[in-house]
Amino acid sequence: MEATLTRKGQVTLPKELRDALRLRAGDRLDLVVQGDGSVRIEPVKGSVKSLKGTLPEPARALTLEEDEAALAYSRAIRSARAFSPASGPRTSSPSATTSS
Repeated sequence: MEATLTRKGQVTLPKELRDALRLRAGDRLDLVVQGDGSVRIEPVKGSVKSLKGTLPEPARALTLEEDEAALAYSRAIRSARAFSPASGPRTSSPSATTSS
C-alpha cells in the first residue's frame, strides 16, 4: 500500500487500511517510529465513555444473586485460562499464540 504526503504534511490512508483498522473520520492514531525506521500505526484507544449507548438496555436488572453468580463464573473462567497444565502459567497476552 502506498500513500502520498501533501505539502501540508497530510497523508490519506488507503481505504483498505482504514477498513482493516476500523477507522472513521475523526479517529485518532498513534504513530510509532520503530528502530528500523518503519512506522507502526495504531488506533488510539477511546475511553469507556465512548461506548455509552452501543449496547441495548437490558430487559431487566440482574438480582444481587445473579450478579454475584456472573462475577464468580467470570473469575473461574479467567483463573482457568491463566494456567494451562500443558503450557504452564501464561506470561503474555491471550492473543499471543505459538504453534508446535
